[in-house]
Amino acid sequence: MQTKLQLSHMFFFSLVFFILLLASYQGFIRYLSVFMTIFCLYISLTSKKPFLTICSFFITSYFAYLIPYFFLNVAYATRQDFQTYDLSVITLRLNSVFTFIFLTIWSFGKNQHLNFSLKLPRKDNLIIFVFCLIVVLVLASLMISSSGNVFTSNYRDITEERYAFIDYSLIFVLMSFIFSSCKRNAYILAVVAIYCIICLLYGYRLRFLQMVLLTFILFYENRFDSKVIFKICIIGFTSLLVVGVFRGVDKSLSLASLLGGKENVIVSNQGGVFLNATMYIGLVENNLIDTSTRLTTFFGNFIGIFYSLAGLPESFNLVTYLSNRYSAPGGGLIVGYLYVWGGSVSIYVCSLLIGTFYRIAYSREKIHPIFAIYLVVIFFMFPRWYAYNPLHLIKMPFLAIVIFLIFSSIHYILIKANNVK
Repeated sequence: MQTKLQLSHMFFFSLVFFILLLASYQGFIRYLSVFMTIFCLYISLTSKKPFLTICSFFITSYFAYLIPYFFLNVAYATRQDFQTYDLSVITLRLNSVFTFIFLTIWSFGKNQHLNFSLKLPRKDNLIIFVFCLIVVLVLASLMISSSGNVFTSNYRDITEERYAFIDYSLIFVLMSFIFSSCKRNAYILAVVAIYCIICLLYGYRLRFLQMVLLTFILFYENRFDSKVIFKICIIGFTSLLVVGVFRGVDKSLSLASLLGGKENVIVSNQGGVFLNATMYIGLVENNLIDTSTRLTTFFGNFIGIFYSLAGLPESFNLVTYLSNRYSAPGGGLIVGYLYVWGGSVSIYVCSLLIGTFYRIAYSREKIHPIFAIYLVVIFFMFPRWYAYNPLHLIKMPFLAIVIFLIFSSIHYILIKANNVK
């Protein structure tokens, strides 16, 4: 049975690969959005890996929301800068190639479960554990606003200020898990529940999703069947759409409002992210960014590890470079950034590299603690690096590793001090 399933997967992947080759023909390109939607849904439905089911379901929407544009000429974003058919086609092709390579390599990982709860080192230290949970609660409290919440009319206004450093609470949840024993899991889950409730009440959907992914990896990843996860994804996606409606001006629930339909345009997160990637690609295709700026914005990612990326001059920050010249929605698919920094080659290389990392996580029973922490972070940060900024493949894992090393040193100092006594 397993052999037949693998053969069917190989046949399907080969078919999609052939379709990607056909995408070079202009008359065929619009069908690519449909085929990639089917491909991602197929992975989500048939995969035995619960986390792959979640991520492929997430990616599906970034292709599905493009179908009205390519077949009905319905705009995928309100802003028209760079929203041309030719540039949209380039972005669709590049994202299709990246997604196909990434998901295909990941799909053939050896095991069905990550089992990071067994691969991560656990060092029971009550002081570090309590400190981490307090930090999470303090950061969560910063999201609370007296201006309004999901039940008030001015709910949309409170999501303007978003304090990026609050995302670091994810690192401290991970550290609270590492520096505790199984008997303290309930306390972690209680703090996570408070954090998630605040996120939902005050419109921080992406933070909510990231925290759910981290919690799922640490506590529930090997407890659920993929088919159950797929059903939960449908419910969760619909729920987040409802929350999105309440963030808007018109809070009336309908199919059109859920999908973002409005005056021959679909207003959605997916469309905005796709447009931003198209704008980055447009900078290169229209010769609006020189080679030196492409290089300096790439190196700006490494400077951004130690310094706020938003505080860097535009020559080191691609987002700032774009927004200073055009009205940009924010975020952007990873392929948009990679195309600016290294052209099509960088997209092929990075999709292979990231896919290999994800496959390693499923194939190795034992992983070095440092590498295990890196993998955990790029797994729960998947929505960020895929659809907003690839910097999250570097900065968040680096900070998590540094904090782990600091806490490990404190842990051993405390142990040594207790032994002396």
